[in-house]
Amino acid sequence: MKRFLFVLLFSLLIPIQNSSAVSPSLEETIDFLINGDDDSSWIGFRSKLNWSIDDKCILKKRGRDQFTDQVITLVTDLNKVIVETIKPSFKGKGFTSKCKGDCIKFEPSGSTGDSWSKWNELTWSERNELTWKRNRKALSHLYSNFCTGAKTAF
Repeated sequence: MKRFLFVLLFSLLIPIQNSSAVSPSLEETIDFLINGDDDSSWIGFRSKLNWSIDDKCILKKRGRDQFTDQVITLVTDLNKVIVETIKPSFKGKGFTSKCKGDCIKFEPSGSTGDSWSKWNELTWSERNELTWKRNRKALSHLYSNFCTGAKTAF
């Protein structure tokens, strides 16, 4: 009888111990999707991107335009991303997706360049040098726990 109680108690403790794992936060998930992880070999070729996200899933990434050297901000509404269209890109090292309407807007950081704010995109993509399996898992976590994504007509 003691052996049975010991086995029963032990079997109950194992699931409780595994369920205490903390899932990544919104910020950790976005950082992983944008910058990859420490094992990503390409991070050594460039610095990590500067970004912020609010609780409405509006992502802002800041960087320099490679042609004009102007600092710009890419504002992405992750709720407009059509989740069903997310697929691997960049030879399997990153992802791309379609959006319902304009999901990305470019904003200049200075007073020049009013035309930047009029240039919008219908796709969201990241080149993070992660495998599709890892990106798919992170995107699933993002859209299951934090952002709604756009619904399609079908």
